[in-house]
Amino acid sequence: MDDEDSSELAKDLHVEATYRLTEALVLSEQRMRRRIDLLSEVVFETDHQGHLIFLNKAWHKTLGLVASSSLGKPLSEFLVPEDRARLADLILQGSADDDQGTPARFRMRRGDSSLAWVEISVAPVEGGGLTGAIRDITRQKLIQDDIEKLSIVASSTNNIVIITDAEGRTEWVNRAFTEKTVYALDEILGRKPGQLLQGPETNLDAVQRISAAIAKSHSIQEELLNYTKFGEPYWVSVQITPVCGADGVAIRFISVQSDVTDRRRYEREILSQKEALEDRVLSRTAELALAKEQAESAAQAKSAFLANMSHEIRTPLNAIIGFSHLCQQTPLEERQREYVAKTERAARNLVRIVDDILDFTKIEAGGLFLEMRRFAFDEVAANVDSIVGHLARAKGLQFSIVRGADTPSHLVGDALRLEQVLINLCGNAVKFTQTGSVMVDVKIESDSQKTLDLKVQVKDTGIGMTPEQMSRLFNAFTQADSSTTRRFGGTGLGLVISKRLIEQMGGQISVRSEPGVGSVFSFTARFARYESAVASDATTDPSKQEDLGMTGWRKVLQGARVLVAEDNDFNQLVVREMLGLVGVEVTVAATGREVLDILAQAQPKSFDLVLMDMQMPEMDGLNATRLIRQTQGWADVVIVSMTANTTLEDRYLCLSVGMDDFITKPVEAMLLYGTVHKWVSRTHSHRDVISQDSPASRLPPTRPAFIGKPAQENPAMATKLVCSFLERTDKAVGEMRKALVAEDFYTLVHLGH
Repeated sequence: MDDEDSSELAKDLHVEATYRLTEALVLSEQRMRRRIDLLSEVVFETDHQGHLIFLNKAWHKTLGLVASSSLGKPLSEFLVPEDRARLADLILQGSADDDQGTPARFRMRRGDSSLAWVEISVAPVEGGGLTGAIRDITRQKLIQDDIEKLSIVASSTNNIVIITDAEGRTEWVNRAFTEKTVYALDEILGRKPGQLLQGPETNLDAVQRISAAIAKSHSIQEELLNYTKFGEPYWVSVQITPVCGADGVAIRFISVQSDVTDRRRYEREILSQKEALEDRVLSRTAELALAKEQAESAAQAKSAFLANMSHEIRTPLNAIIGFSHLCQQTPLEERQREYVAKTERAARNLVRIVDDILDFTKIEAGGLFLEMRRFAFDEVAANVDSIVGHLARAKGLQFSIVRGADTPSHLVGDALRLEQVLINLCGNAVKFTQTGSVMVDVKIESDSQKTLDLKVQVKDTGIGMTPEQMSRLFNAFTQADSSTTRRFGGTGLGLVISKRLIEQMGGQISVRSEPGVGSVFSFTARFARYESAVASDATTDPSKQEDLGMTGWRKVLQGARVLVAEDNDFNQLVVREMLGLVGVEVTVAATGREVLDILAQAQPKSFDLVLMDMQMPEMDGLNATRLIRQTQGWADVVIVSMTANTTLEDRYLCLSVGMDDFITKPVEAMLLYGTVHKWVSRTHSHRDVISQDSPASRLPPTRPAFIGKPAQENPAMATKLVCSFLERTDKAVGEMRKALVAEDFYTLVHLGH
């Protein structure tokens, strides 16, 4: 190979080597750039004039600026003006150092003009210029500022405050910590508080719970026994709260501790006193038992007294209300009519007050018991609507009672007490509502095969109540506000009685309200199921009958004959006049003995009905009824108790001796007319001649001897009695079966009688 060829080969090899070296450098630079672009910190480089010649991708992530648009500009241009002089100092310092200088904090403007706190470090580049890194510390700066603010607040509190890092090592304590423990900050700095403060009697289980909560970045509250630097024990209530980063992991913990040493000491003293008191309580058990018996006896005596007083008050009230009603049926001047109407309303208010006091007293004495009888809920709702709905609509209010579609139509329980609660709550709602509505919503709260709980809500748009007023709402003899006693009236017992009744029905009552918006009273009550119940005929209940007006009542009652047993002269006159207005022929007896004498001298069936008072001289209504049921010719006469004795026990007593119905004084005219019509219409129907197509016409020959002497003398009556007996017995047996299933023993006894 000649020299020329050798020279050419050498050039080729040089070119090849240079190419490969260049390629290696390019690949190396690409790898380096990829690594630098993965960094979360900004990496930059400037030329000898301080202009940016390189930026990695973190520049855009940190400041939101495009790197290519930022190259060629001085780094200082991206700092706030106040920090640019310090950057120049840092660059001078970095240029003089061989290694990277100490980072310094600066403020930079992001692309959206927001402020970013950064740490910048620089180092000289051989041949001129600088390279450096920018780390975003905005979040750390904000947290640090918060801690500084917290430390200012914590320094002024009497509670102990400890700030630790994520591992629980102390970073800062306040003045209260040093004063309590005698440990200075430099003594506990970097150490876990428990290493210095826990002692031989510290609860290790509580310490373990705290450690577990810190490990999971959870809050925790415990009570610990700690010790001061000199070994003095003290109790603290410790509340530890994590301060979490963006990833939800705690970066530090704040512990606030309150000294509860005095409370602990007080609790120990209380415990000691409690043990001493227990000995004293044991020694007085017999005395308390005796006192309890005496109190119960006094309560029962009070209940009996009030029941008697109720009777004595109702008797004249019956006369006042009755005469007021009668007076309104006569021609009156407008002012006279107004006076009479106000007198009647005042008397009715007094009746309600007597009822409330009597119920409250019986509840307090434990003498009020609930009935367990089947009833139709819609009939209860109709009663409430007829009493309260009328008042609501008269004020221009909307009023409705809505039963949920899944709520059974028939239940087993005390319908009278449920009705009493609803009337009370709805009445209050109407009383305190001037515009808007009163709505009742009924639905099933929970149910089982045998029982179900109803939830009832009474909603109004009335004046509402404050929380302080609601706190006193169910206290006896109080109202939501003292001014309402004068403005709205009432005894303050209605809600107390309702609450006790609801509790006896296995439920609870609550209220939520807002002044000027309205109130919602909610209660639950438990009832037994009665799936096979059949809707009753509401038209037979006089309380549900429509007021026919005097002309209408006279049309249906004209010619009826009623014997009234009443010892009070005023009440005799009231009943006589009330019934006389609608054409009823009235005979009055002042004692039970007079009733028997009148019936003994009268022809059978000459009276359609007997209205019987319970308390009368010589012979009361109960004994008179017993004897009437044994009297030939009058054993089947309809007897309706009309008495001022209003308790459930009185009702049972009247029905048990053979009375057919029960109404209370003061007697409402419509109720009186409806009751008389209910029984007189039945009595008249029994007098009708038996038609050839009636069941009696198909009966086999009867045995008059079996029926009795009156039937022997009148075979037609025998046939009529047998027909009536079969019809009633078939119905009664079916009702008795239902009563037995429902465990309604009162109905069972009554039907058997």
